[in-house]
Amino acid sequence: MPFALHAYAITKDKKIPVQHIFYGETREEADQHFNGHVAACPMFGPAEREGRMTTFFEEIDSLPTEESVDDEAEEIVADDPEEEEIEEGEGGWW
Repeated sequence: MPFALHAYAITKDKKIPVQHIFYGETREEADQHFNGHVAACPMFGPAEREGRMTTFFEEIDSLPTEESVDDEAEEIVADDPEEEEIEEGEGGWW
């Protein structure tokens, strides 16, 4: 059963400016993705080292796919009349 690892970086003034979700076929795989990110991220790394991280696992039915993420984004945009439509190929920093 696949898993999602939800991770919240908490600032020193107790705010949560960012959340990430790491997916894996197993808890261990999701945790590997999380640890790889912590090693490189200037916000998550210090938060993890200083004990300012909240994480939890969620068992999910299936891993997300490009199509399922695109469908979800379209639903969110459709629900918010002020949100701009997402163009194909936009949205990723990669």
